[in-house]
Amino acid sequence: MKKLTLFLVIASLGACNWNGNGTYSQEISEIDKMLVQLDSMRSLYQSVDQVKVSRELRQIDSLHEILTGPGADLEDRNYVFGVVEGIEYVKEPYEKFYRDGSQIEEDLEYCESQLKALRLDLENEQLDSLKAREYFFAESKAFNDVVLLHYKRVRPMDKAMAIWDTAAARYLQIASKIDSLAQEQ
Repeated sequence: MKKLTLFLVIASLGACNWNGNGTYSQEISEIDKMLVQLDSMRSLYQSVDQVKVSRELRQIDSLHEILTGPGADLEDRNYVFGVVEGIEYVKEPYEKFYRDGSQIEEDLEYCESQLKALRLDLENEQLDSLKAREYFFAESKAFNDVVLLHYKRVRPMDKAMAIWDTAAARYLQIASKIDSLAQEQ
């Protein structure tokens, strides 16, 4: 995959140089940069294990219910700020990624196809300058929307998974104490 990506980048740069005196060489160069960034974002998105996210989210939800349930001492500020806020810090990115994950994937695919089509039209000079500018602006805006959603969902998810990998045992231990206390009452 990396060799294919490298080949596409080199081929794109070569095409830019071939069409260096072309009418839309600057726009084509910008589209090539966007396509490389989309590929990078897709790789990061695909590195998140969807099955693991689903499984861990169920566990996090269950633990959150126990940690904020009737057996929990929600009057203790140290507990609320140290335990409850900690699990909520992890829970929120999981929920958002789980909710928007499929949309991110669709947006990455659609944005890439639109940029490639626009690049081809610009390279073949099939658009007049007004339409070229209009389409380039629209696709740049769509690209920025994809980047924003990716930045807001995938990057925090990556961080949340790393935190959960190290903190899960601690929350399980706290929840088991609270659950055993609730069963004694």
